[in-house]
Amino acid sequence: MASSYEEMTSSVSNLSERVTSLEKEIARTKELLKKLEFELSSCKAKHSSSQSDLTKFSKTISKSDKDLHVALDLVEQCKKKSAYYDIVKGALDAARASLMD
Repeated sequence: MASSYEEMTSSVSNLSERVTSLEKEIARTKELLKKLEFELSSCKAKHSSSQSDLTKFSKTISKSDKDLHVALDLVEQCKKKSAYYDIVKGALDAARASLMD
């Protein structure tokens, strides 16, 4: 009977230590979870802000690209007009020269 009592006492003592150990482990895990949740929240906020900035930059790039194409089209039109002007000027100069002769 004394042996059974000692075994039960030892078992209860071991279980008490295990309970205490698990409670400490749970407390550490909860603290870690709080830190991770805070980090996640911060990361989500930064991600949202970065996503918003990226959207703004994309719109700016798209508008700049459109503006560039419009400007290039205008330059091309000016080149064509300039070439046409040079042809007409050459013809007028030739006509003047032939009238002077």
